[in-house]
Amino acid sequence: MDGIPSDPVTEPRQVEPGDVVFSTTRTIARLYLLRPDPELVDAVRYVLGHYARLHGIVLYAACLLSTHLHLVYRDTRGEGPYFLRDAHRAIANVVKALRGWRGSVLEEHPNETRLLTLEAIADKIGYVLANPVAAGAVRYARDWPGLRSRVDEMGRGARIVERSRLYFDPKGDMPPRATLHFELPAELVAVHGEDETRAWLVRSCVEHEREARAEIELEGWRVLGAERCLRVSPYRRATAYEVFGALDPTFATKGGGFEAFDRAVHTVRDFRHRYRERLLRWRAGDRLSPWPVGTFMMRKLHAVAIDPAPT
Repeated sequence: MDGIPSDPVTEPRQVEPGDVVFSTTRTIARLYLLRPDPELVDAVRYVLGHYARLHGIVLYAACLLSTHLHLVYRDTRGEGPYFLRDAHRAIANVVKALRGWRGSVLEEHPNETRLLTLEAIADKIGYVLANPVAAGAVRYARDWPGLRSRVDEMGRGARIVERSRLYFDPKGDMPPRATLHFELPAELVAVHGEDETRAWLVRSCVEHEREARAEIELEGWRVLGAERCLRVSPYRRATAYEVFGALDPTFATKGGGFEAFDRAVHTVRDFRHRYRERLLRWRAGDRLSPWPVGTFMMRKLHAVAIDPAPT
């Protein structure tokens, strides 16, 4: 189950060390600015590898489509928003340099969904890996010519990526190379072991691919194919395969039943209520009252006290 639509303008972010997060970042006006040119793909690999290490992020899955970027990761230090901020800024600057683009590249507020059950983690990883099919880009996800992590590489080695010449100054403070690696979700491995976890993730990806192909055939849409995806103008706008007005949930509890969903709803509502309460006290001059667990920006900017974490 997915629940509680987010409102990034009015609602505080709930960020806790150890969160597993599914994030989606889209281009402005659904332009194909992220077309998977080799130079861009290598630059994004470098950016993800560098900033994941810098902010304590463990990457589980990634897929860069022409109009959006999907990630699933574990936020070990509670710095996920800073990781996304830095990675998105660097990717946007690379796109500007590559495309000669002026103005915004990515939407201001990515969607961040906390994955609260093992099945939700496996489901979102499968969704990310199968996304080239759901987007109508290729018939089989393995044919996608851009950045797409694979189950067989998770926890097995890493890719060393050279610093891109497109944007990064060779005399700057960015390292000359970064290491990009994807791990098997420790949460799943602890319960099911490595082999069964890999099999589960493969099944999830295959199922999402099957569902996506069935929907495309039902709607009568045409699959672009890998070659056309590489030739499409980056200044063109996508016109299909996106549902406008859909809710962006703040958490997912698939497989946990109503009990897990209800508990997550109450946790979010309680956090937001207590956050607003503390914010009113702060504005009235109270600098000592602790803030609820999950408080992010006030913790980072003002080092506010945080309530003891519940057992």
